[in-house]
Amino acid sequence: MKISSKTLLTLALLCLVVLTLTSARSLILLNTTKKQTFKLTTMETNKEVIRRLFEDALNNRKMNLLTELVSADYISQNGDKGPEAMGKTFSGLIKAFPDLQWHIKELIAEGDKVFASWEVQGTNTGQYLVFAPTGKRVTGTGMGVFIFKDDKIAQSNVQTDRLGFLQALGILPHDLSRLKSE
Repeated sequence: MKISSKTLLTLALLCLVVLTLTSARSLILLNTTKKQTFKLTTMETNKEVIRRLFEDALNNRKMNLLTELVSADYISQNGDKGPEAMGKTFSGLIKAFPDLQWHIKELIAEGDKVFASWEVQGTNTGQYLVFAPTGKRVTGTGMGVFIFKDDKIAQSNVQTDRLGFLQALGILPHDLSRLKSE
């Protein structure tokens, strides 16, 4: 059976398209400028760091991974420094909600920043802040912007629905106007 060169060229192009579509990394490599390739690769790498933070370090309680994911120059919103500062932020939550699990809803990268939104679920069986355990299973939401330097989290600005979380725990009423009368 003889195959024409036009058929071979078509098959080769088809194979190239299939290979390209099966790998996001292949798409990155097809960019024409080194700057675009670097930028896209860096953004994908940064998103992977955030995935590892939530899925491996937090959900699987592998807090030792924080040294790989968080810069020694990281400063928490409380002013503490380094990977230990981030670990300290989460350790109180994990003690109060031992089954706590984070579920990433969205990851968006631009330049050296990654935006993440998530849902968190857990059962309050330990003291949370100054509040006794309620035994309630709660769901909360949060979002944050993580800034990267040298492939590690160097800064974060995280906002969570603390009001909704405290209401779900039964610490605050859903109707806040009741606080005035109590």
